[in-house]
Amino acid sequence: MSRLVSFSILAFASAAAQAGTITVTSSNDSGAGSLRQALSDANAGDTIDFAASGLAGGQTIDLTTALSITKNVTITGTGAPPVSIAGATARVFTIATPGLTAVNLDHLTITGASNDGAIGGAIRSAVGSTSFKLTIDTCTLDGTNSAASGGVIGEQGGDMVYVKNSTLKGAVTAMSNTGSGGGAIVANGGTVRLLNSTIAASTSSGNGGAVLVTGNGTRSEEHTSELQSHHDL
Repeated sequence: MSRLVSFSILAFASAAAQAGTITVTSSNDSGAGSLRQALSDANAGDTIDFAASGLAGGQTIDLTTALSITKNVTITGTGAPPVSIAGATARVFTIATPGLTAVNLDHLTITGASNDGAIGGAIRSAVGSTSFKLTIDTCTLDGTNSAASGGVIGEQGGDMVYVKNSTLKGAVTAMSNTGSGGGAIVANGGTVRLLNSTIAASTSSGNGGAVLVTGNGTRSEEHTSELQSHHDL
């Protein structure tokens, strides 16, 4: 009996040690204290937050290449001055690692501009599983895609994207095929759920001025406004 009790305590302690908090202290694109380094160092289940006293060099993190999220993590700006993560010539987050189940983004301003031919101007969710859920809560997102669909968010392969209490502003300015679109969000086979959010978006061609759902994808919304949603001919 004593051995069984000892083993259970050790197993619990090991599991608890895997979930922690990593604090971003630098606005640099990479290196010690940066968000990119925090994502590399994080374990599954960790929370990444930001120094409440303000990041070195300011509260805007300017990226030259996208950040890859490869573990189940929460990235939160709660408790810190407003945190902006911007990719002037690239999307901000790519989430495409098989086996992930949950990524949470909250209290962040995210701005991306993609032209690499993949969906999602600011965020690309391509885990490819109905078991994966991307939750975006109390965020301001701005995105432009000049080579594919989804000005702000692109989902591919069955993922669930849940956007709540957030504002999205997006544009698709050119696309690889005219059957594409989704000025703010495109979902290719997955689920989009919108709650208490506002969308302003447009497309230069294709379909879905604000949100486009294709394949077997589904969309639901509650208390959500779509403003200036149009298709520019």
